[in-house]
Amino acid sequence: MDLRDLATLIAIAENGSLEAAARALHVTASAVSQRLAKLEDSFGDLLIIREQPTRLTRSGEALLRTARQIDLLLHEARQQVGHMTGTGPIAIAVHHDSLTSWFVPAMTSFQAETGRMLEIVAVDHTRTRSLLRAGNVAAAISSEPDPLPGCIVDPIGTLKYWAVSTPERATSARDGRAPVIFFEKDDTPTLAALARKTNSPLSAARCYIPSVRDIQTAVLHGAGWAVLPEPLIARDLASGNLVVLEEEPALELKLFLHSWRSESRTIKSLRSAIKQAFRASMPAADGGL
Repeated sequence: MDLRDLATLIAIAENGSLEAAARALHVTASAVSQRLAKLEDSFGDLLIIREQPTRLTRSGEALLRTARQIDLLLHEARQQVGHMTGTGPIAIAVHHDSLTSWFVPAMTSFQAETGRMLEIVAVDHTRTRSLLRAGNVAAAISSEPDPLPGCIVDPIGTLKYWAVSTPERATSARDGRAPVIFFEKDDTPTLAALARKTNSPLSAARCYIPSVRDIQTAVLHGAGWAVLPEPLIARDLASGNLVVLEEEPALELKLFLHSWRSESRTIKSLRSAIKQAFRASMPAADGGL
């Protein structure tokens, strides 16, 4: 299998069409089509659905994951022999709450160790793994524990969510009179908190703010109550700016790191940085509040 052909598959996936891939590779569209045909003959299956934009088949997704891993290993080999100093980003799917509350130190630690940046794709925790399956990212933080073919899974830890408000809003929040602030309509932690509050009807006044950090700001200003991840609010709880509305967390979300099954030093460094950052984000005494 020609490495140039694998690079062509990556270009098609990244650019959305054979013509755009040809421009990115500085070759003709005919050359891209011929390379793709060679790959499909070699692999014995259809790899690309030729629509606008193009879509990868399941076989195409599997080969794309392998192609990206080979590309990463070749990059590291060139670095070791001194033929390359420039570095491109490594893509990872991270859900919004982790990105806001604890993930950024992992990114800075990874960059310091490897010299490479991360390209963050922020989606809901139930959708991150599908991006890894499609070959769009090298790793994904997910609540799903089952590994994908060619990938491994590392437990990260449990992210706790607490229903919180300002002290002044606590009574009205507990009895259902204060508005509840959602991230989106299918906001799993907030729906879980509402389900536990038998004295707070599901029809309580709601507003939607599609930013975890801005929800925190709104709650601190007394706009209502919300369910937020523990690392984000630990300082506000310790200072008394926020109080918890229930003795138990609204949700305890187990997180798993899915990544390529690879001997790449870069991927190993990424796994280590993520697990260390999560542990460091936990409040004293294992996050007990």
